[in-house]
Amino acid sequence: MSNHADHHSFNAISVCSGIGGLDIAVERVLGYRVVALLEREAYAQAVLLDRMEAQALVPAPIFFDVTRFDGKPFRGLVDLVFGGIPCQAHSVAGKQLRSADER
Repeated sequence: MSNHADHHSFNAISVCSGIGGLDIAVERVLGYRVVALLEREAYAQAVLLDRMEAQALVPAPIFFDVTRFDGKPFRGLVDLVFGGIPCQAHSVAGKQLRSADER
């Protein structure tokens, strides 16, 4: 797979990136370059790194804590902020009540 950075004209930040499925779509289909990812789960971070090494995702820094993320260095450089906000009932970060969760 080739590096996709050559055709990007817009930049994006990914929030709650998970394992990068939405990020790949944003890069390949919409043509955005993801310049930063915010993901707290170690397993998902490892998958993101693997995908960057395999050139399925453009290399970008991964930040752990969305509440402490300093977006100032990206000001004026980012055209889109998107996210795969987890479904609270199913997220490993949540209570994992699944169908018993009222939300």
